[in-house]
Amino acid sequence: MRLRDVVGMEAVLSGDDLVSGDPIWDRDGGQLTNTDIQLFYARSGLKRLRQNAIDAVDKAQAVVIRALFCGELPRGAFAALVLHEAPPTPYLADEFVDGLVKLAPARRGACIYMLENRMAASEVTDLLWSSLDPRGFSQTSMEVLKAATLTRHIKLPYVFWEWATPNIASPLLDLQASIESAFECGVAALQERYDRMVMVDRRSDETSFLSLVKQLGG
Repeated sequence: MRLRDVVGMEAVLSGDDLVSGDPIWDRDGGQLTNTDIQLFYARSGLKRLRQNAIDAVDKAQAVVIRALFCGELPRGAFAALVLHEAPPTPYLADEFVDGLVKLAPARRGACIYMLENRMAASEVTDLLWSSLDPRGFSQTSMEVLKAATLTRHIKLPYVFWEWATPNIASPLLDLQASIESAFECGVAALQERYDRMVMVDRRSDETSFLSLVKQLGG
């Protein structure tokens, strides 16, 4: 039996024609593999319909499991679909920028630098100009450091600093707490999201993201 012929699948395929017309729906219960599902995601992504495809697979999975439970399909049919785990929802650059702007301006560059270099917040707080070795830095890290040089303090040795009072300069105390408050998640979770961040979106691509780094980096 083809996937599209499973009882209840017509509701899944009644939406987007570009998704429902994909050849995955013509695979039968013994042929469908996880590779077929990944190729379905890839083909849909080329049409800017990846999320539609993920939603369709999720619904199809529910239909197949129900059919198996009701005895409408032989045991083991569409096993790859039954066992499939949906990919994580993409973390968009837009979402990152929305959190970034909640930080004080002096802390934004420190946050980006921390994530780019997979450092602890305390390491960024204690980072000294004298300890920097720019070899192997990413373009984003370099843009952050360029922005930091524009506000470099004449006495403090720290790369990232802020005014504790109108007359007293200070390193970025409680940096981790401020980042976690702005992004509403722990630093480890933020790092995981940043590592898989999708640059291309309605407001952000790699070029405009670097422009934002220049503006927000220090």
